[in-house]
Amino acid sequence: MPLSFFHRSLFLKSSVLLLFIFFAVLTCRADSLSKKNNVSLLNITAGYRCPMNKANILNSGHGLYFEAGINAGYFLPNKLQIVLFGGWGWKDRLWTTGFNQIFLNDINISFSDNQLSSNDSMIVNSFHEELNNNEKKTISFPSCKTNTFHNSSFYYGISFGLPFKKYHTVIKVYRGTTRSSFTGNDRSDSGKEYNLYEIRRNMNGIELSLFPGFKRTLKDKFFGTPLFSHLGMVSFYYERINFSSSVLYFTDGDQRQTIKLSEFLNYSFLNKYKFENVFGVKICWSVY
Repeated sequence: MPLSFFHRSLFLKSSVLLLFIFFAVLTCRADSLSKKNNVSLLNITAGYRCPMNKANILNSGHGLYFEAGINAGYFLPNKLQIVLFGGWGWKDRLWTTGFNQIFLNDINISFSDNQLSSNDSMIVNSFHEELNNNEKKTISFPSCKTNTFHNSSFYYGISFGLPFKKYHTVIKVYRGTTRSSFTGNDRSDSGKEYNLYEIRRNMNGIELSLFPGFKRTLKDKFFGTPLFSHLGMVSFYYERINFSSSVLYFTDGDQRQTIKLSEFLNYSFLNKYKFENVFGVKICWSVY
C-alpha cells in the first residue's frame, strides 16, 4: 500500500507539472494575445460557487468567493495573461451546512482515543460529542445560535488565458486547504467561553471559464493601465479533496492543538472517505 500510494502521488504531481508546462507553452505561442489585445496588470474576481454533484462528506459547498492576483505576463513583450493569484472561499452562511448522516455514523463506529495523550483525548472526545450535538441542532433548529457549522477554503494558483480568438477562455490550476469548522460549548477546558473545532484537508482544483461575460473597459488610476471588466462570467470547476490526511485543529482562544485524524479514526474509515470529488459552476464578476 505505501508503495502504491507513492506511485499515485508521484503520478498526480507529474500530471500537474505537465499541465502547467503545456498551457504555459500554449499561451506563450498564442497569436491572439498580442500587443494589440492588452491585458490588465491586476486580476480581481468575486463571485458565487455552486457544487453540482452530491458529495459523500458534506451536504453543502455553496458560498461566495474572492480572488486577487498579479498578471506576470503583463511584463512580457506579448502582454500575455499568466496570473499568480490567491483565493478565499467564504463560509456558506446562506446554507445549512453539515456532515452527511452516513458519514457521521461511520465516524461514530470508527472512533477511538486509545492511542492519544490525556489532553488530546479530552479534545477529540469533546469534538466527537459536539459533532453529533451540532449536527442534530443544525438539522432541527437551523436558525438557532448553535448552528455554527460552515465550510471554507484558502488556496493559491496560476491562471492562463487560452489562445482562442472568438472567446477569451481562462484556465486556472490551484491548491490549498478546505476547512469545515464549528464552535462548541465549554467542554474540554473549564472557564472558556467557546471551543473551535476545524477539520483541515488538502485540496487541488482546476477551473475552466466558458462564457467571458459582458466586457467593459475601465481605467486603473493607480497604475495608469486599462482594466477589462467581465460581468456574468461563467466557469466550471473540479476539486479533489484529500480527507485521509486531514487534521483536527482545536483552539479555545488560548490553547491551540493540531491532531491527525488517523490518530483517532481507523484505517478502513479513512480509506473509505479517502478523497472527495467536487464538480460545480461559478458565476462571477472579474477584472483581468
